[in-house]
Amino acid sequence: MNSDEQERSFLEHVNDQGIMSLIKIAKRIWPNLESVVLLSRFPFVSLFNYMLGLIAVEYFSTGGEVIETACHDIDQWPLLIPGESLSLPLLGHVFEITFPDKIDRYTLPIIYKKDLPSVAITLPPAHEVNLFKCLDPILIHIHLLWEMVLLNEPIVVIASVPTVCSELVQALVSLIWPLKYASDYRPFFTIHNTEFNEYSAKNKTPPGLVIGVTNPFFTKCLQHWPNIIKIADLNKNSPLESQNPMEMLNGKISKIKKTNSIRVVETKPAVYTQYTPFLKKDKSILKNITSGSESNRPCEAQSALLRRYFMGLTQIFMIPLERYFSTLMPLHKNIYAFKSLPKLKDFDADEFMKSLKQAGPELTPSLKGDLSGLYRKFFDTLNFKNWLEQKRLEADKKLELLQIQLLCDYDVNKWIQGKHEIEVLDQYMNIKKKIDFIETNKIEANEQIRLKLKSLLSTFVRALPEDIRSILK
Repeated sequence: MNSDEQERSFLEHVNDQGIMSLIKIAKRIWPNLESVVLLSRFPFVSLFNYMLGLIAVEYFSTGGEVIETACHDIDQWPLLIPGESLSLPLLGHVFEITFPDKIDRYTLPIIYKKDLPSVAITLPPAHEVNLFKCLDPILIHIHLLWEMVLLNEPIVVIASVPTVCSELVQALVSLIWPLKYASDYRPFFTIHNTEFNEYSAKNKTPPGLVIGVTNPFFTKCLQHWPNIIKIADLNKNSPLESQNPMEMLNGKISKIKKTNSIRVVETKPAVYTQYTPFLKKDKSILKNITSGSESNRPCEAQSALLRRYFMGLTQIFMIPLERYFSTLMPLHKNIYAFKSLPKLKDFDADEFMKSLKQAGPELTPSLKGDLSGLYRKFFDTLNFKNWLEQKRLEADKKLELLQIQLLCDYDVNKWIQGKHEIEVLDQYMNIKKKIDFIETNKIEANEQIRLKLKSLLSTFVRALPEDIRSILK
């Protein structure tokens, strides 16, 4: 990603404007079944899962007062400010966490007991599941899955346990980070969801989203979906108390089955797909991960290795698009203080393909295969449209700032000389719009620029006739 993209707020990037829920259920016989639910607009899976574990253990053993205590602790938390280190107390523990100020940087949160600060546990980044544990059963297919997520392919994950399917869905949509996954995704989808009839209708094309399910009924009603990941049932000899169901999977999925008629109800765990990948596998990352497993490399290190690899893969894919988009920007010499801002050129897929061909394979050295075909397919996706819309918003903001800087540096008194009052009034209104712009956008040196524009505003007012000035006041 370029510098403009990297400067975007991490919290703005991860907030998908939906509501995320995590649930811990006590293993009790009905009607004594109880659960603790955590709701948030931020998908901080790792952080919230650990928090919920602390709360649920206390609640199931001591009762409802712990909920009140936890809510009181959380109510004392400061605002989540990117770039600042925060100490978040919860039930005698403290979470030390820093939410990054850029979308491609993050630090690992730690947790410790207040009375034992020297004994700390490192957690995965707040917004992530453990990538390696989630993808381990289907590791051999990660390049295929990266492509499918990139292209907003419909994917259904079928597992026997909610934790398995929900964490795998979270892992899949994060594969293209720092590119934002723009489609909807449902880590745990049930027949009670309002979209059930839409998603299960066999006379409609499945929507381009990722869902996770556990109900065996879905193996029949979602057979028409083009991409299905069926995860193995839990090993019945494994203890159900295991904190990580991914560790209880009996074996990895080494087969990919191509078929035009998927009958999951009759099949074994596998990746079933009608999708044909455009790119070749990069066997080096698979060898690296396999070697790490054989040498007992820590799971967290394996996960970080995968995260860096896919972040790099996505960035390499996006570099040609970033470079081409920069050519759509108007030249600085065509931006004037008192004229309308020039418009960005439209994104032309054919022109981009020409630029890609001219740049040669040196621009995307690790992407082997039908790269042109992948880009063509990408242009039709919601991920691309969302990226392009965001880039245009960023470019428009940059152009506004450039013009504001020109205004601040311009000799306004000289410009006013000989101008008709209508022209002066137009510029007065223009300056007011610029002030509104910097006040509604987070801009460096905000106050300094605002004061300069206020001064320009006063200059324009003084140049207007008295009757107009009285109206403006």
